[in-house]
Order: sequence, then C-alpha cells, then structure tokens
Amino acid sequence: VAQQINSINENGEYYGLIVVGNAEIQALIGNGGVFQPDADLPTVDASARRFRVGKIGKHRTILVMCGSVM
Repeated sequence: VAQQINSINENGEYYGLIVVGNAEIQALIGNGGVFQPDADLPTVDASARRFRVGKIGKHRTILVMCGSVM
C-alpha cells in the first residue's frame, strides 16, 4: 500500500472528493460517469476504504466513500 501511495504522490496534486453514498459514487463512476479511472493504478485499498484514482475532466482526482451508509 505504501508503494501505491508513493506512486500516486509522485504524480503531483490531486483533488479529493468524498461521497456519502453508493448512488453518488455510481453516478460518478458508472456508465457515462465523468470519472475516468487511472490506467495503471485505478484503486488503492487502505484503512478499510477504497480510494479510486483517476480524472474528472483534466483534473487528477481521488474519490472515496465515507459516511453513515458504509
């Protein structure tokens, strides 16, 4: 996991987007969603969470679901 995080950090800054429910994350990553997963490292599982690495438009972004719905 540490190697994956270091690899992500080498790419520079990312926007962080926290979503609170499955419907919200599916709207971003589902068919026709605006989030495009990274080709080399699309997810990192750490601290009982799945961090999704990719882009929204031209902006590097990391998505994570957090909240009472988990």
